[in-house]
Amino acid sequence: MKVVVAGATGRIGSRSVTRLRDHGAQVVPLSRALSVNAGDAHALHRALRGAQILVNVTDAPSRQQDVSTTFFGETTRSILMAARKAGAEHYVALSAVGAGRVASGYLRAQAAQEDLVRRSALPYSPVRATPFFASGESAVCAGVHADGVHVAPLLRPVAAGDVAAPSPTPPSRCRCSASWRPPDPRSDRSRTSPPTCSPPRTA
Repeated sequence: MKVVVAGATGRIGSRSVTRLRDHGAQVVPLSRALSVNAGDAHALHRALRGAQILVNVTDAPSRQQDVSTTFFGETTRSILMAARKAGAEHYVALSAVGAGRVASGYLRAQAAQEDLVRRSALPYSPVRATPFFASGESAVCAGVHADGVHVAPLLRPVAAGDVAAPSPTPPSRCRCSASWRPPDPRSDRSRTSPPTCSPPRTA
């Protein structure tokens, strides 16, 4: 099975590539660090040829709303167009818990990314993750104000390895009606259920 991973050299992408290869998948990594830009239509078309699954774990270079909105919008449109032309069967998109519900420019940008995927013709799975343990320090530093440290309530970090693509097994040809949430590190992982799916909408 051929799986294309966009954002393949990042925190989640590198782990996803390793795990997918360990499961026997033919993985094609895409990353600016590998000189393969998600905005390069020709490179995307070549990489996606014959791929069954596309995993998009790219991330914006800034948490500012205008920067992240532009990045997610342009990148997602470019990848979706290439995936449709290549006949990809499933699209997996990394997002964040609270996208569209929390007053954050970055999360609004991720909600807009989800909306683009939702309105596409591709079966898809949104993976909404909570902040990673590795980013805890930066989250606290960003919350430092004159009157103290402001931290989001019920912040439950997750290990990056729990978010990385777990298996190359192709999902059913459906559009997911619920987001898969990475398991709580304190809970029994065997109790974590995959998203429920419903048939694709027809015009």
